[in-house]
Amino acid sequence: MISRFGSLDPSEGGDTSRTSVQLGYRVHDDQGGLWRAAVFGLEYRLRLFSDFTLFARDPVHGDEIEQDDGRVVWGLDAAYARHFSLAGMDSYLTTGLQIRDDNAETGLWHAEDRARLADCFDQGVNPCNHTDDRIRDVAGYVEATIHVLPHVHVLPGVRFEQLSWDVDDLNPATRSDLEGAYSPRPWLRFDGNLSIARSSFVRNAGNGNGLALAPRLMGQGGVTVLRGPAFVSLRTRGIADRPGNDDGTLTAQGYLIFDLMTGCRFGKVDLGLTINNLLDTAWREAQFAEASAVVPGGPVIAQMHFTPGIPLSATATAAYRF
Repeated sequence: MISRFGSLDPSEGGDTSRTSVQLGYRVHDDQGGLWRAAVFGLEYRLRLFSDFTLFARDPVHGDEIEQDDGRVVWGLDAAYARHFSLAGMDSYLTTGLQIRDDNAETGLWHAEDRARLADCFDQGVNPCNHTDDRIRDVAGYVEATIHVLPHVHVLPGVRFEQLSWDVDDLNPATRSDLEGAYSPRPWLRFDGNLSIARSSFVRNAGNGNGLALAPRLMGQGGVTVLRGPAFVSLRTRGIADRPGNDDGTLTAQGYLIFDLMTGCRFGKVDLGLTINNLLDTAWREAQFAEASAVVPGGPVIAQMHFTPGIPLSATATAAYRF
């Protein structure tokens, strides 16, 4: 038996890098409104070696794969916000435009001990696939915060979004979202959201129109205590069990995780501390259904493969504002 964070293939792993830049501008007009705009760009690289099926496909060299992802992204986030009175109620209106453009190059290779092989299993020569993708996302929105009562706020909004990318699969989803926040005292705040979804493939000849791992029930929420420039917040997030494969014979386990966050501002310095997975829950972050053979010539068994979620850990942050 291997440990929860162990591996039958020690060559699994990889490296990643990310470089980003952002430029923002804010200005108030004569009517008390705020114009703001930000442009950003980033460059991202990922080289990941995984071995989900071990010796099920290649009993000689093993089933390790190399996944490459390199992309350049740029975007714009612009908005106008202004206070106004609606039937005597203090309100705040925001309207904005968001644009994002991704240019990605991805590839998949058959490998052994992090070295690329000549073939991609029984599919021919390496690489197994290689694509150049361009993804565009353009959205406009209007939202408001209306103070109906001192501790009751209504947040209506509407958003129009167009997303385009080069794939053949269409994935329509029916989704209902419930979201709310409540502040019974100026120093105490509760918030949460719950999403219920049903997804299915309209066209995908490759998997019989099945849609495994699609979330059905998920949500997050928490309680926050404020005191001057400091805060403490207990947060929770979770997702329910869902089908792990197309016919539903395997299950991707859900989870419920708690995090504790605290922070304080000292002049121009912000300090923060996050305790991740406060209860040290054993949970699964990434999950896939695969048919694998543990040893060469061994039986091929279909089961859930997973990446263990982060255990109890702490993250400290420090920021200087100027």
